Amino acid sequence: MNYLGQMYEFGLGVDADEQEALKLYNRCADLGNLGCVDSRRAYKNKGYKVELESVQPAAEGGDATAQNRLGEMYEFGYGVKRDPAKAIEWYKRAADQGLVVAQHNIGRSYNFGTGVQQDFTQAERWYRKAAEQGHTDAMFFLGALYSNAHGGDASHSTNISAYAWLQNAMELGNPTARAIQSRIVMKLSDKELEEAKRLAEDYKNKFVTPFQ
Repeated sequence: MNYLGQMYEFGLGVDADEQEALKLYNRCADLGNLGCVDSRRAYKNKGYKVELESVQPAAEGGDATAQNRLGEMYEFGYGVKRDPAKAIEWYKRAADQGLVVAQHNIGRSYNFGTGVQQDFTQAERWYRKAAEQGHTDAMFFLGALYSNAHGGDASHSTNISAYAWLQNAMELGNPTARAIQSRIVMKLSDKELEEAKRLAEDYKNKFVTPFQ
C-alpha cells in the first residue's frame, strides 16, 4: 500500500491522484506500518509548507490568527522544524491582541512545559483568561488542572472549582469532561456537591451564555 500510494502521489505508471495516495497512506499507517507513517507525514508536510508561505508574512504583518497558526506550526513541526520556544513567542503575540485560542495555547504550553518551564500558576492564569471568554477546551483543561489540586480560587476548594468548569465544558460538548468530573463527585460531600452545582451555574451565566 505504501508503494502504491507513492505511485499515485507522484504519477509513477498511473495518473497522479494525491487523494488516493493519502487514502492508502492512512490505511497502512493505521495498521502501524512505519513506512506509511513517514509517507503520510511527508505528504502532509508539502501542504504545510505551502500554507507557511501565506501564514508567515501574515503573522509578521501582525495578523493575530496567523500568529497563532504559526505558533502551532512551530510547536508541532508543521512545514518547519519543530521549535516550541518559537511557538510560545507567536502565541504570546496573538494573545496580546486578545485572540482567545492563543491564550488557551499559552495555558497549555505552561501546563505541559512545552517551550517554557512548566508553571501551573501561569497555566491557570491563561486557561482562566480563555475560559472566561467561553473557550470550551480552556474550561476543560482548567477543570482538569484543579482536579489535580493545582491552583484554585480561595473562595472554593479545587474539587468544587474543577467540577464547575468541567460541567460547563461537558455541556459545551467536551467528551472527556464527564469521566474526570465523575471521579470528583465521589470526593465531594452532599453539601459540597450542591455548592459545586451552584458555582457551575454561575460560571455558565457569566462565561458561557453571553457567547452562545
